[in-house]
Amino acid sequence: MSRGAGKWQTLLLDALDRHQAFYAADLLSPGYTRAQYVALLRALNVLERSGVAAVDRYTAWAASGRRVVVRRPGRAVHRDDVRRLR
Repeated sequence: MSRGAGKWQTLLLDALDRHQAFYAADLLSPGYTRAQYVALLRALNVLERSGVAAVDRYTAWAASGRRVVVRRPGRAVHRDDVRRLR
């Protein structure tokens, strides 16, 4: 039985209230660990499955690897619409 949104889910939901689209990794502090990033992605997957958030994964946008973009469901997002949070 769930006890409500966890720490990472709350962080993601707050950011979605403020921005229509953003990079997931921008919610983490500089020097974040792999475990923190995986926990964030896990929380994001829960929100995506429940229909609260939509997730796009891009490799062409980033020279240094994959970018995970979080957006509101039902809204198309262009690269220029994605906000940098830090």
